[in-house]
Amino acid sequence: MPLVFDADFFWYLTLPHAEKLRVAVLSHAKNCVLTPNKVEFARLAEYFTSPAPTKEGEETKETAESGVVSELSPELHPAIVALCKKMNGVTIIQKAWHDTVLINRE
Repeated sequence: MPLVFDADFFWYLTLPHAEKLRVAVLSHAKNCVLTPNKVEFARLAEYFTSPAPTKEGEETKETAESGVVSELSPELHPAIVALCKKMNGVTIIQKAWHDTVLINRE
């Protein structure tokens, strides 16, 4: 059964003390649907797609391909596709004047 998350959940998900919640959401991403508006999406994208700080000389590891499918061309929405991949293929419905839907089809 899918879990739908909206509103203040996105703010809470990015708080430093919410690590257990992030792990739970990411480990069940295929059953999660996020419905952020423009501001909520920006908060999530900044948190999940910003490069992690590294020590000098360390390399960052990229995640594997997630099999993300977009209802619209991914070239038009690279930030949404990047967030979906970073969040283990979660389904994202970005609410705006024209809604954007990304669905994990794996």
